[in-house]
Amino acid sequence: MVQSPDPAFTASEVGDEFDKTRQWGHQQLQKLESSEYVDSKNPGGNSRFYWVTDEGRQYLSETRET
Repeated sequence: MVQSPDPAFTASEVGDEFDKTRQWGHQQLQKLESSEYVDSKNPGGNSRFYWVTDEGRQYLSETRET
């Protein structure tokens, strides 16, 4: 998510990226959201959009091997 030019993602897109289901993507994104690494918004309809927070970017920069 951090390396993509897209600013936000859906659970379906995350599931597809890992060859998993939308439900799997939703579960992973909920875990990240509860840790404040991603945030989300429902603009209406059935889709919820997720994006990486500053906390998520900081966590990645601290834990990513160089």
